[in-house]
Amino acid sequence: MRDGFVRQKNDRLLSVEKIVTVFYKEYGKDFVFAGESHDFWEFTYIDKGSVKFTADTREFLLKGGEIAFHKPNEFHKLAADKGPPNVTVASFVCNSDAMKLFENKIFYLTSRERALLSEFLNEGLAAFEPLTFQPPIMGMREKANAPFAAKQLTFNLLERFLITLLRRSEPAIRRESRSVSKIEKSDYPEEVYNILLYLEENVSGKLSVNEIADRFSISESKLKKLFWEHLGCGVIAKFNDMKLRHAKVLIREKNLNFTEISEALGFSSVHYFSRLFKKKTGMTPSEYLSSVL
Repeated sequence: MRDGFVRQKNDRLLSVEKIVTVFYKEYGKDFVFAGESHDFWEFTYIDKGSVKFTADTREFLLKGGEIAFHKPNEFHKLAADKGPPNVTVASFVCNSDAMKLFENKIFYLTSRERALLSEFLNEGLAAFEPLTFQPPIMGMREKANAPFAAKQLTFNLLERFLITLLRRSEPAIRRESRSVSKIEKSDYPEEVYNILLYLEENVSGKLSVNEIADRFSISESKLKKLFWEHLGCGVIAKFNDMKLRHAKVLIREKNLNFTEISEALGFSSVHYFSRLFKKKTGMTPSEYLSSVL
């Protein structure tokens, strides 16, 4: 017998099938996680401090208030960056097509999104506890004294958090813009690759050709020859290009003014930084910021 009521079906556009881990840790300044890969999703949220995380072969910076997603089978590892970080990690199985929008993304969470994440974390910690077994057996088990339906609510809150991120109007940050190093080992001979990594690691400092040559126990003439042969430019020119690439990221983030950016990247003055920026990009830092906005 038909009663005239229309019943809506839950289409489940985003469905979390299984949760593997949920945890929050306050790590020391020397924290290093050697890395892993697995066939399910994982996200890392930094509550305080910052970390360098590796995804496959590229290294990225993740700051306080930001969350990064790792797609299934993507190798990833973490290390503290300049201080002790507080880290939230959740891993889960979700085969919904909508998850593709999280690939290679970093999100800066709004206050509402942070509140949703906190609610999910608190419920997850109330529902589950880590297994006592040693690797390779890893994961969680339900707590015997968990609140009523805590497991179900944890799943619901995780789905709500993910859907909220997918519906946000503010765009995510592409991971590539946070690359700590854009240097691929396969592109250069070992000697050149190591020098480029050294320049990246010291991009905020001041280095001379003599200092770089001494660091690698080679002559200045050989160092210059290596750069012209494999990069088509001088050593300091390449070093400045690296600085300007980092400057663009800092300008887009809008956390520092131009003088502070100049100082953070080791330029002698903001005027020299501005002249070099315009020479290389065709725009002043102010014009570049306007174009981004």
